[in-house]
Amino acid sequence: MRAPFLPYLIVRRCLSKRSYYSVLGISPKANAKQVKEAYFKLSKVFHPDVNKNDNASAKFMELSEAYDVLGDTRRRRLYDRGLLNPWDERSGHEASEEMSSFRARPAPPTGRSRVYDFDAFYKSHYGQQLHDQWEEKVAAAERAQATRHQKDVSENAMRTVLRAAVVLLAIGVIAAVTTQSKKEAQKKA
Repeated sequence: MRAPFLPYLIVRRCLSKRSYYSVLGISPKANAKQVKEAYFKLSKVFHPDVNKNDNASAKFMELSEAYDVLGDTRRRRLYDRGLLNPWDERSGHEASEEMSSFRARPAPPTGRSRVYDFDAFYKSHYGQQLHDQWEEKVAAAERAQATRHQKDVSENAMRTVLRAAVVLLAIGVIAAVTTQSKKEAQKKA
């Protein structure tokens, strides 16, 4: 069982200036089984008890450090993001250049952003739609006003016709009454 992740691992200095993948001789796309196999194969070759060369112990420490990080999935994810690797792409080191093609996500934002103009965004995306809606409202108001005006004109015309009919009817009644009274007056006379 591996030791739990400790925050001090983030700031500690790596023994190797090469990427952990190149230390173990594997691809960044290698699975956990391939990492383990590569470590055990190389550790048998470079273990200080087996290999008496002066560089063997340094190489074995490098291998152990690489396996500690790449063998643990959580630490490996952090390493792949550049959080455990002091030689990440911001440093410009060759180890970071090896990993740059395998990075799935861009570097995190710096926290600085420009002030966003929502009015300009709204006008650019909805300006024509707002203009069309405004024109439709104006046209609807003009149509409603024209309809009211036409209704008022027709009502006034009907009133005028009714008045004329009432006046003509009154004239006709008056004419009939006067004609009737003249006939009666002629009969009496």
